[in-house]
Amino acid sequence: MQPTRLYLIRHGQSAGNAEGRFGGHGPTPLSDLGRRQAEMTANILAKEGIAAIYSSDLQRAVETAEPLAKLLDLPIHQSPAFRERHVGVLEGLTFDESKAAYPKDYYALVNRNIHHVITKGESYRHLLRRITLKVNEGNSCPPGRASCHLFTHWCDLLFNAPTFGCDPSRHSADALANNFKLRYQSL
Repeated sequence: MQPTRLYLIRHGQSAGNAEGRFGGHGPTPLSDLGRRQAEMTANILAKEGIAAIYSSDLQRAVETAEPLAKLLDLPIHQSPAFRERHVGVLEGLTFDESKAAYPKDYYALVNRNIHHVITKGESYRHLLRRITLKVNEGNSCPPGRASCHLFTHWCDLLFNAPTFGCDPSRHSADALANNFKLRYQSL
């Protein structure tokens, strides 16, 4: 049986990204560049035989998924389980503001301390558990016959790629949109 392909797609540049802010669970839309990235990504991926599109329910991820969904006339299955890590008190702050106001949380975040729970937020371990539980629920991609797209967040990609047997540092990425493809064998 051929493996089901799962494409993990990072959202396009958000307005918060452009301003150097932590987005977290905030309602951050795509920037103009992010919308162009979403269109370019959709045009490239529309040829991949997509059977289903999944997305975080956060605005920037949904806006990135919409061009592909429109091209393929597919619904976007949104879930809060695929959200970015909840960065609590850092949400909406610039990196410099975060470092000055909450140095312990800031350094734990940028150094990827998987155990540290950000004040009023979550740890990387919580993020991993949340996403892994949702992925393990199963999906509507027929094994060996289709591709699925999950529009998500960079943090999710980095920490969950090993779940699918992928080392993100070794897989090619679209330099503009930070997107990459994973392949896994469905059991």
